[in-house]
Amino acid sequence: MKAILIDPFAKTISAVELENTLPAIYAVLQCDTIEEILIGHATGSAAPLYALVDEDGRLKENPRGFTVRSAGVGFAGRMLLVSSDGEGYVDCPGTDGPGVAFMEHEVSWLPDDFDFTPQEPTIVAFDSIDELQAFLSGTRHQKKVRKGACNPTVAVVPRTDQQRRRDMNKDRRKAIDALIAELEELKSKLDDVRSQCEDIRSEEEEYRDNMPENMQGSDKYSAADEACSELDYAESELSSAVDSLDNVIGNLENAKGQ
Repeated sequence: MKAILIDPFAKTISAVELENTLPAIYAVLQCDTIEEILIGHATGSAAPLYALVDEDGRLKENPRGFTVRSAGVGFAGRMLLVSSDGEGYVDCPGTDGPGVAFMEHEVSWLPDDFDFTPQEPTIVAFDSIDELQAFLSGTRHQKKVRKGACNPTVAVVPRTDQQRRRDMNKDRRKAIDALIAELEELKSKLDDVRSQCEDIRSEEEEYRDNMPENMQGSDKYSAADEACSELDYAESELSSAVDSLDNVIGNLENAKGQ
């Protein structure tokens, strides 16, 4: 998968190519959890543009960050820009040059000593929806950002049941991401075992087939032939296990998208 990597530590914006898997994305972003943000459409394209960022970027020691002019907000940690076809992530348009050039115009690096500590919110109580709407209308054009802070002051109101469910969904998605990462590692190990089993079977078949004709009815030949059959069966079972893990990972990916 081709993507654009924004790296505030190296202060670079570059096109990268990586495997289209969560472990590969974690490796590039150097994190354990990611947050997906729809930030618009790619330059000169109708394809959606998603930012994959380190969800805990602000909490890490010595964080680095940047702002994106069109988004109007700051980010901490590395960011990958990708697109989607509705089924999963796909190549980010413009990785051959235009997209990188556009992001170089959009991105401003934050100072290395930037304070990523979230600003304390202002808590306001409302007796009615009308009062809340009036408050929001009056503050819409008065958003202030503390110098050296990344989060604007916001009004906090009691969370709705829908918001609570959304927060729970976020926690579940993180748990599913962790499961998928473990299954991807297990699948890789099983595939390695299957490959080793295939090599052993090939060697055993070569040993059996190279026996002299006068030994082809012997116990030694029969034992080698039976070993080949058992190894072939084991290899087949391992292949089925890898395929089953692929299906499980697909199920989890589908569940995460709900």
